[in-house]
Amino acid sequence: MDGTEIQRKKEISNFFRKYFRKLSSLNKKIDELLLKKRQTISLIDNTKKASKTVIYRDCEIKTYKITESIFVYKAIDWDKQIIESNETNEFYKDVVPLVNTMQTTSNELDRTIQYIESVGYPRLASNARQKLSSITRDANLPEFPKLYYLDLDRAKKRIDETLNSPTLLRFSSKEEYFAFKEDRIREKDEEERKVEESRLRQRKLAQDYQLRLSGILTKPSTISMSDLLSLDPRAFESWVKENILEREGWEVKLTKKTRDGGIDLLLANYRNHKNAIAQCKRYRGIVSESFIRDFYGTMISENADIGYFITTGHFSNPALEFAKNKPITMIDRNKLLKYLN
Repeated sequence: MDGTEIQRKKEISNFFRKYFRKLSSLNKKIDELLLKKRQTISLIDNTKKASKTVIYRDCEIKTYKITESIFVYKAIDWDKQIIESNETNEFYKDVVPLVNTMQTTSNELDRTIQYIESVGYPRLASNARQKLSSITRDANLPEFPKLYYLDLDRAKKRIDETLNSPTLLRFSSKEEYFAFKEDRIREKDEEERKVEESRLRQRKLAQDYQLRLSGILTKPSTISMSDLLSLDPRAFESWVKENILEREGWEVKLTKKTRDGGIDLLLANYRNHKNAIAQCKRYRGIVSESFIRDFYGTMISENADIGYFITTGHFSNPALEFAKNKPITMIDRNKLLKYLN
């Protein structure tokens, strides 16, 4: 190997060393900054209590003190939903240029290595490629928590972009907005109820038609909840007798109007030697615990094995709780709908 070749290899080695010193320096700076960033994120994640909360017309902003010089902000709208940020680029604004410079420098060096290899210095190129591989870093950075903003003005701007929509601008107060939202929810629930009621009615009509074809049904049996509510008490008792209790295998008798003593129907099942009583309450409101307690007392005095309490209303939670573990079958409006259809 002549002196010229030795000198050329030395120049190539010095060239690589210069690049690697630059990359190592960049790498060290990035590591130092990222360590501080990770520590900040950890502090943010562990900070639970806001140091300040400001209520605005359409949201509230919570301020969290992370260190003496670092504050972050959380924005919450009327629906208690956090307005998410996108602060990752801002958080890493001092790191990104260094990462980009390192990426550019690495690409330049990689092209140089390829050239050195092509002109007859494969060993130098191989050594340089291994060294480059050992210090090349992933350009992706950990995401900054989306629940927080780093700058209050930027948080307010983002809130304006999110909340100042034609819908929200219609409302002058939180109460007005909440009333609007609740009204929409109830409208949707009512629409869903009507669709379900229509579907169930269609199914019932189809079943009745099949029964008619087989000769079992001789007259229509369709009835709605509003029809039940419009029945007089005696007619409602008769409907319960025919459509619920007799279908479950009971022999049922209506009690006399003048002296039912809280009993509307007397039930007997001679196959299992059981007897039962039923009370039918055509009611639009809430059936309270006192009704069920009185009914249970009647069951005991009449030596009834089972009790049925049937209502077009709803049972209160205390009423349902009282009936637990007792031989009382509770049938409210929701269950009646299943019998209807």
